[in-house]
Order: sequence, then structure tokens, then C-alpha cells
Amino acid sequence: MKFSAKLILLIIAVLLALPVMAGAMCPGDDEEEAPPDEVMTDTVPEAPADPPPIFTPVSVEVSISGLNYVPEEVTTDRGATVIWTNNDSVDHTVTADDASFDSGTISQGESFKYIFNQSGSYPYHCAIHPEMTGMVTVR
Repeated sequence: MKFSAKLILLIIAVLLALPVMAGAMCPGDDEEEAPPDEVMTDTVPEAPADPPPIFTPVSVEVSISGLNYVPEEVTTDRGATVIWTNNDSVDHTVTADDASFDSGTISQGESFKYIFNQSGSYPYHCAIHPEMTGMVTVR
């Protein structure tokens, strides 16, 4: 089958026109673009006065040394972990006065961790050496 030059040119013209015709048929293309809601300037917008807080897990370290908790009092936020490490040559405990937590015996070099999820004041002591006391305050 032999095609004439006119037929070949017509097929090429139709193929070239298809993308243009398809674009004209897309919905919404005949509408004008809406102007932007904001006008861009070189100024930087001000940050909100009180940005929302970002929760970052916190850990607070307390050393047990020289028959003392160092520091003796710590203040932290809900969700914080307090880590007591026994740096003394004798055994100790971290025992809440209200019995809400108790480390059991902590030997030299060992640690005890406790997560404080409730606000309040948590006095504690060493059950082996009752003169050793400390306080965790949770906001």
C-alpha cells in the first residue's frame, strides 16, 4: 500500500496537534490563575509569642558519693528519668519515703533509674544509711 505525500503530511500534522488539543481539553485550563493571597516582601514574619513546647525526654543524674546524694535535691519535668549511680565503696538504696519506688541494694558502680510521670515532691532515703536523704520535685 502506497501513501501519498499529502496523507503522510496530514498524519504528521494530526500527531503534532494532539498535545495542543489535549491541553485545550483539560478542565480548569481556560480559567485565569488567581492572584496570590499574600504579597511577598523582604520582611520576616514574627514568631508566635508562645510557641508550643517540644517534648524532649530528660534524664537527671544523681551521684551517690561520700554517704550523700549529689545533688541532694533535683527538680525536673514529668516524664524525666532520674538515674542514681553508686560511686561509693559501700552499698546503698534509693527508697521513696512513701514506698512508691525502691532500688533495692545498689553496689559500687551500679545504677538505678526511675521515670517520674506524676507531678509532685518525692522525698527519698537510703534504707541502709537512713541519715542519707534526697528530694525529687517534678513539675
